[in-house]
Amino acid sequence: RCSAPWFILLAMFTLTSAAQSQIHEGMRLADLLAIHGRPDSIAEGPRKAIYRWYDLEATAVSGVVTQCKFRNPEMERANEVARMRAVSERQQQAQAQQQASQTTYYSPPPTPQSPPPTGGYIPQALPSKEERIAEIKIQRDRAKRVKDLYFDEWTKPERMRTISPAQRDLAVATIDRLEAELAVLQK
Repeated sequence: RCSAPWFILLAMFTLTSAAQSQIHEGMRLADLLAIHGRPDSIAEGPRKAIYRWYDLEATAVSGVVTQCKFRNPEMERANEVARMRAVSERQQQAQAQQQASQTTYYSPPPTPQSPPPTGGYIPQALPSKEERIAEIKIQRDRAKRVKDLYFDEWTKPERMRTISPAQRDLAVATIDRLEAELAVLQK
């Protein structure tokens, strides 16, 4: 049994198929407009014009059809959705990589002269006792190397020395201060 909506769809398909078989390159623009009707949009230039219908795109030069593309709007829409989804996924991957790279690399804390990156104060967690002891030992070893370098250079002429007496005195004072702080922390 045939219902009316199916009959209408069949008639439309038959007309569309007949129209597609009649449209070809090299035909006159007037004939194309007579077969397919008024276009949805027209882009005109001095000699060339592009006519777009829901299911057809035709290019005409000087009144003659030079190119015909039959369109499938549902497929175009699906392709556009897939393209937008791929763009979104690439953006999410780029953001994830950027966040991973920011957490992987060490960035020094902001200096007092530069404002914090968010514009507000960000409290920094103090180092643990073990971390502070390790920092003190590293600083103490650096200061000892400066003091030792001063005594190694004692045999060189004064103009060739790289460590001045003031730097040696500063290194000795730094060693004393760090050892006192280390003694307090190790109690």
